[in-house]
Amino acid sequence: MYGSDPIAFTADITGSLLRSVWDFGDGTVVTNQCFIRHAWALPGTYTVRLTGYNDGHPEGVATSLEVTVSDPTVHYVNAANAAPVFPYTTWETAATNVQDAVDAGILLGRWVLVTNGVYRAGAVGGLTFSVRDFTDLPSLASKLREPTRPVDAWLVTQLSAATVAALGAYAGEGSDPTPLARALVQDLNRLVNEDWYY
Repeated sequence: MYGSDPIAFTADITGSLLRSVWDFGDGTVVTNQCFIRHAWALPGTYTVRLTGYNDGHPEGVATSLEVTVSDPTVHYVNAANAAPVFPYTTWETAATNVQDAVDAGILLGRWVLVTNGVYRAGAVGGLTFSVRDFTDLPSLASKLREPTRPVDAWLVTQLSAATVAALGAYAGEGSDPTPLARALVQDLNRLVNEDWYY
């Protein structure tokens, strides 16, 4: 994770509790908070410790985990770059499209810097989707119903009312995928043919 991104923590303590203490390993100590968010200012590996105290355990019962904080990775995009080199971490090796730069990283919170220009979503011109492109529609439907990746969450915000209705009606394996596939085709073809300005 990156230092600027706070992580949410939840204390899941069973039994009676007199006091709880979060120690984030960076000098921050917080008491009696079931739900808390914390961000670290500097890169490093930190031990996060939660201790619960009650009459039966006045010494406390603790659990801990390690959190590794790194500097943010930056991926670059320049449509005019003649020599892109994965993972696109300098202007000289910049990707030529936004999606390649997004796909180059795996950590949440990474940055993508884009030069001025006109970019198309997904491809430069001529890309069209058809119903046969959806060979794993149950998996795609699941990702759209409960998006975990930022790109999936963004796509959900771009879906038409017809696609949202078809997604709600689609029951998965064994049900007719045609209405959902057709609606997705229309949405995706609309999105790839819109110009995106950065």
